[in-house]
Amino acid sequence: MKNGRIVVAAIAAVIALSACGCGLIHHLDAEKMEQENVEVVLNDRQKEILKKEGLPPDMDELNLIQQDSIIRIENGMEYMENKYPDDEFEYEGYSGIGMMSTSDPVVALYSKKMGKTDRKKVLVYVTIDDDGNYVYEDNYEALQDTDLYMKEISKFVAEKYPDAKFFVYGSIDDEDFKDGDEYIMTRAAGYSKIVINNVFADRDEAIALLKDIGEWMNSYYSGVGRGIDMMVLSDNDIDNATPENNIDNYRKTEKTVFELESQVDQFGEFTAWGEEGVLYEGPIR
Repeated sequence: MKNGRIVVAAIAAVIALSACGCGLIHHLDAEKMEQENVEVVLNDRQKEILKKEGLPPDMDELNLIQQDSIIRIENGMEYMENKYPDDEFEYEGYSGIGMMSTSDPVVALYSKKMGKTDRKKVLVYVTIDDDGNYVYEDNYEALQDTDLYMKEISKFVAEKYPDAKFFVYGSIDDEDFKDGDEYIMTRAAGYSKIVINNVFADRDEAIALLKDIGEWMNSYYSGVGRGIDMMVLSDNDIDNATPENNIDNYRKTEKTVFELESQVDQFGEFTAWGEEGVLYEGPIR
């Protein structure tokens, strides 16, 4: 694309794109269509998207950049619908990556299965190769695996503290995509954050839980680093906390009972930090 962002909606952050989300569909871009006098008729979905973005739902009233964008958006959505027919997708926004005018566009979608949250926003990265073909990559499978990863950590915490109120979120930083049927903990590692009510006798007990989680993870997939953080809130505050608001509303405030950061490095060393610095350092086992 020649002129950067062309639509109002912007993507706040672009997460890692799954290497196995590639596809290839043949389409002409808008500039070639104009040169070759190809007529494009907008479908109802494209018209609704243009209206949402404050643009006229008529191809003749759009400039080349806008024409190219609405074509890419539709192609990206069709690509996702064909690749993942068991899910449904809703347009959220469209943007280039970064601020450079030569940046490539990203179509942002919401998945019916994953819900409408920024952390589960599906991104379709759209480029055109030297032959004029659209090439697509998406983060759908990475999002699904991240969800599985966090659910397994949640199960572990729930077994240790069945009466606790908590949620877990984060991201996968290191993943082996060779066999997607294998148990997620044997092929993925990353960052996770546990936001939980105060079910601990003291901070040492919470550190022991983080160490247990690290050891459990390491038993499945060792030799990689991973971070596990914890925010402990009161019973009242945990009911209002979410993955989207806990940083802004609770982190380093009087509402937080205490916070911990921890890490298991690639050598199996576990370190836990509090506000005053290192609280524990030693081998995971």
